[in-house]
Amino acid sequence: SSVMGTIHVDVSPDADAPELVLASAAGREDTAIPLDVRISLGDQDGSESIQGQIVITDVPDGATLSLGVAGADHTWIIPAESLAVLEVNAQGDPVAWNIPGLTVTPPENSGDDFSLGVRVTVQDGADLATVESRLDVAVAAVADAADLVLPSARGDEDQAIPLDLSFSLQDQDGSERLSGHVVLTDVPEGATLSVGQAGPGHTWVISQEDLVVTAHNAAGDPVAWEVPNLTVTPPANSDVDFSIGVRLVTMDGDQARVTEGQMDVVVDPQADAVSFSVPDPVPVVDDPSRSGAGSGSGGYGHHGGSTKGGSKKGGSKKGGSKKGDDHQGGSGKGSDHHDSSSKGSDRHGGSKGGDDDVVPLGLQINLEDTDGSESLSGGIVITGVPAGAVLNMGTPGADGHSWVIGAEFLAPAAHNAAGDVIAWSVPNLGIIPPEHAEPGFQLGVQVSTRDGDSVRVSEGTLTVDWEVRGSKGGSKGGSRSGHRGGHGGDDQGSVVGTGEDVLELRVAKGGRGNDGEFILVVDGETVGHYTTDVAHNPSGGQWDTITIDNLNLSPDKAHDIQIQPVHANSHILVDLIEVNGVALEAERDGDLTKGVVRDDHVKINNGGELVFSLPAVPEPQEEVAQNQHVTGSDGHDVISSGAGDDVIAGMAGDDVIGGGAGNDQMDGGDGNDLFIIGNDQGRDKVNGGDGDGWVDAIHLEDVGGGPVSATNPEGNWTLQTDFSYSIDEASQQIRFDNANASGTITLEDGTLIEFDNLEMIGW
Repeated sequence: SSVMGTIHVDVSPDADAPELVLASAAGREDTAIPLDVRISLGDQDGSESIQGQIVITDVPDGATLSLGVAGADHTWIIPAESLAVLEVNAQGDPVAWNIPGLTVTPPENSGDDFSLGVRVTVQDGADLATVESRLDVAVAAVADAADLVLPSARGDEDQAIPLDLSFSLQDQDGSERLSGHVVLTDVPEGATLSVGQAGPGHTWVISQEDLVVTAHNAAGDPVAWEVPNLTVTPPANSDVDFSIGVRLVTMDGDQARVTEGQMDVVVDPQADAVSFSVPDPVPVVDDPSRSGAGSGSGGYGHHGGSTKGGSKKGGSKKGGSKKGDDHQGGSGKGSDHHDSSSKGSDRHGGSKGGDDDVVPLGLQINLEDTDGSESLSGGIVITGVPAGAVLNMGTPGADGHSWVIGAEFLAPAAHNAAGDVIAWSVPNLGIIPPEHAEPGFQLGVQVSTRDGDSVRVSEGTLTVDWEVRGSKGGSKGGSRSGHRGGHGGDDQGSVVGTGEDVLELRVAKGGRGNDGEFILVVDGETVGHYTTDVAHNPSGGQWDTITIDNLNLSPDKAHDIQIQPVHANSHILVDLIEVNGVALEAERDGDLTKGVVRDDHVKINNGGELVFSLPAVPEPQEEVAQNQHVTGSDGHDVISSGAGDDVIAGMAGDDVIGGGAGNDQMDGGDGNDLFIIGNDQGRDKVNGGDGDGWVDAIHLEDVGGGPVSATNPEGNWTLQTDFSYSIDEASQQIRFDNANASGTITLEDGTLIEFDNLEMIGW
């Protein structure tokens, strides 16, 4: 027979260990690194579930996770609510999860790799099972930007302006370092800095040897620097404000980072002193047979002068019309520019009211700063006027010893290329000396110039000199004119013809009874017959200036200029000749065949001649551009080449390279290389150097803003590349999203740049 019964079997729940799928993670220093954590149940019949929280262990000090909260002992607690179900069983029970959005950010400025533990607990009834696995995190070192401290600078025009340039590393744990040079960009043409050296284009390069360390970390590594005694001197006479770019490179391991900033420089205008141009003094003729200064029939000749820091130039011209045969297109002419007016009252001692009583005062005011930023402020003040003297224009000053000549009496004497007046004369200015005055007294001259809000007073002197003549031969002598050029150096007598050359002769006759007629011959052809009626002798006298214009003195040929007396009683005195502003002194530069050479002039006797020989001035030869092959060292090189088609290899190191004009090939090699390129530089090929971690860059000069684009239609250059990039207009740079980018840049003037292995473009 059979007996049936029931057996009760009690099965204790036994939680199975879950499966953890942890993919290794990798990312960059100071960035959030995604973590891929997947959890699957070993028993998927619905009896088991995740219990409690996910615990991340061995979290480095300073690291943070994006989910959960920090726990004790380098742990991070992630609640179960942060899990997302990936799979369910047939009954709809969840059996697999992940943790979406989970990231870890390494400790600040740390490029160290680390490993995290992931701990998960599963429950089956009352039974618990815990499993822990490892997740490796690789951190790529990233160099941080440096902190630049670049306060604005301010100073005066034409003066060295102090610059405060300092910087420090953001990452000061010793893993980072400064690399290569500090490069200043956009330095104005003509500006100079006190530290470093001029680089390619408008750059200035400061080496690390010129830096001073201002701070160290606890381990003694340098972390901050400054550039001591750094100044910038603006371009001469410029008060234009400007900005200088500052560029430096930091390295963390083999990874580079470029930091750029800008330093604004405000230049306060400063008015410059002027120079004065006046005629040279005329010696006094000591002739006791002539009446004194107050004689009614006597007269005053012209004055001389000297100025503080000024060049000396001639004043008015004397003489009637002088013309002769025009074999070379030359004509001679002269005019009497003596003042014909006399102003003033007897209360100032002006007892001489006639034209012959006025001593002409030739005066010209010349700006030293001729760029158009400066101008005269007001008129002229003549100081030191003797009691009883009267000027023929303007008004007397309140002190009784000065005279104010308003701006309305001034006439433009020269302009710059933009048409701004840069020199003024005072036409017909003259003075009536007091009774019984002795020749040779001095007047002061005060002129104010303005540059913006800056006003400067310049002072000079005029020496008032005259020749006293009796009533015999009563005509007044002519005053000197013409310009004395510089006589020193290798350019003596060099005359460049323009097709409309001007020749001035400073001549006189030997004395009373002499015939002042002479012949002027140029290159064997007679230009004309001329006569001077101004007498001169070893004791003094005046000079006559005769001008012959429209000459054709070809600059590529030598020329002879001959002066020949005409008659037996013609003794011609020659002080100098002047060709196109270049003065040739007779006693030094002339060749005399018959006559007397004196200290300051030459006397040509009848039958003799004085010859000035002008050497040929060859046209400057256009320099042929040389093609250069330049190879740098393994250091940080600064390389500039010329106008040829150059090949430049920077080799290792952080190099600063500029190819100049021509079609250049520039290869930076290893390191963080900077290529300086602007307009008029042909077709260049730039290779930054193949490798990871470096930042090779082109700095564009002569561009404004970023490249032409839909958002920047006003750009004046174009960029063509298949590589993605971002533009930072504030920092004036393009950074490619990936290393070793290639493409082409075309500047406004057609300069073409083909580049490879580039990480950055700045401007």
